[in-house]
Amino acid sequence: MFFDGIINWLSLQEDSDPIRIVPDKNIFSRGEKIGFNASVYDLGFRPISGATGDITLVDESLDTTVIQLIENKEGSYRAEIDLLPPGKYDYNGLIEKDGRTLKETQSQIAVETFSIEEYQRKPDFSLLSSISQKTGGLFFRLDNIDSLYNSLNTELILESRKTEIVLWNKFWLLAVFILALGVEWFLRKKYQLI
Repeated sequence: MFFDGIINWLSLQEDSDPIRIVPDKNIFSRGEKIGFNASVYDLGFRPISGATGDITLVDESLDTTVIQLIENKEGSYRAEIDLLPPGKYDYNGLIEKDGRTLKETQSQIAVETFSIEEYQRKPDFSLLSSISQKTGGLFFRLDNIDSLYNSLNTELILESRKTEIVLWNKFWLLAVFILALGVEWFLRKKYQLI
């Protein structure tokens, strides 16, 4: 146990606080997944499992969003939310164990108004050209788009589908077949068609 505590203490990054709640970053791009990590260790830096916690996000109009911290490995917890509207958010992180508050953290994050794609609206033609060459594709600028049709393969493609129906693996179909044979034999016998 002593060596486990030393190893956990040496492997902790950043702060030496044994219980921490931190966002992945302080400023997120619009449409990006927002995540929080929590590390829960005792003073000997041994992981504490079975704790519960949540992150409460409050935006500028005082709307509240609560996301739960979920234990992904012993002493490590994670909370994620997919989409948040742009703006500044105050967050309050709370970790409890057996009804006792272990840590409460308050800080702020921001979600930017623009996504990564909206920062640079002009395409990087040299990058697009090199990507198309490395992947075996072709690159055409808008003023040269007419040559795109000449490079397309316009031959018809013959598509066929083969399906196989296995009759004898279906018990109900076998039963119907035997029943039909039995009825046919009975009718022949009754009307003397044999």
